[in-house]
Amino acid sequence: PGSLVHDGISVEECRWTRKTNRSGGIEGGMTTGGEILLRAAMKPIPTMKSGLPSYDTREGKAAVAHSERSDVCAVPAACVVAEAMTAWVLGSAVAEQFGSDRMKDLIERFTAYSREAERWNIHG
Repeated sequence: PGSLVHDGISVEECRWTRKTNRSGGIEGGMTTGGEILLRAAMKPIPTMKSGLPSYDTREGKAAVAHSERSDVCAVPAACVVAEAMTAWVLGSAVAEQFGSDRMKDLIERFTAYSREAERWNIHG
C-alpha cells in the first residue's frame, strides 16, 4: 500500500518535517529539502566465462557462441557517470530556478529565496 512508501508530514519546532525519507527527497518532481537518494540498477555486463548456445549462419547449424573475458564489474564506472549526471541535472534545475550566468548573482538569488522560504514555515 501507498502508506508504506510515502512520507508523513509533521511539525517540530514550528517547522514542517518528515520523520522518514522513503520518497528519496523528491515529491511531485520537487525536492522536500531533505537528502536526495538515488536508486539505480544496471544490466549485467555481457562477459561470460563460457559461451551460450547460438547458431552459426555460415555452417547452418547450432553452435556455441564465442566467450571472451573483459570487465568483470562496471558498477564503479557507472557510479561516476550517475554522480556526474545527477550534478548536471541538479545544477540545471538551480540555474533554471534562479537564472544567472554569474555565480555571485545566483548565490544572491538563492539566499533571497531561502529567506523567503523561511517565512513559509508554519508560524514564521
